[in-house]
Amino acid sequence: MPMAVSPHLELIHGGRARTWRREGLEVVAAAPGRPPFSVERTVVEEDRWRVVGASPEWRPPPPEHPVRLHTSLVFEHAAEPGRILRQARRWHAVVVDVDAERLVDPAVVVRALAGIAALCDREAVRALALPLLGAVHGDLPPGEALSLLHDGLLAEPPASLRRVWLQVPLRHRVLAEQALAGWSRAIG
Repeated sequence: MPMAVSPHLELIHGGRARTWRREGLEVVAAAPGRPPFSVERTVVEEDRWRVVGASPEWRPPPPEHPVRLHTSLVFEHAAEPGRILRQARRWHAVVVDVDAERLVDPAVVVRALAGIAALCDREAVRALALPLLGAVHGDLPPGEALSLLHDGLLAEPPASLRRVWLQVPLRHRVLAEQALAGWSRAIG
């Protein structure tokens, strides 16, 4: 009996707007684990107590006595909402407040985006990875996060910024593609 040869199947991407270009700026929507290009800085959504943006990689505990560690944590202060905490090539945007009834205030996201723009200018960042701030760990609707991103960073981008990798999980992909297409139609 001859063995059936399975056809060679290949997935071809296309048909939907995953890229938006405007005046020297290119925004590419792609999954968080699939970088479309290399970036100089990565923005991470963070909460006021700096828990949700922690690296998921395990590290051994510090060689500090537990009482000292506990004492330092007792005197720890919550970060100011909207602030950008710099940690090497990672920028932690403090937009989530786990102590509040509504986890994310849109005004805080706007402040964080302004801070990101200022840092891009100051450090001449050309390529940036950015999630949908407020919609990763927070309760901001993804459509509203996209609107804030457009108005707060992309409509008048920093002079140095040339490429933005919009990190969009699969569950928000269609919404992001619709937003990119809408932005393209708006500038026509």
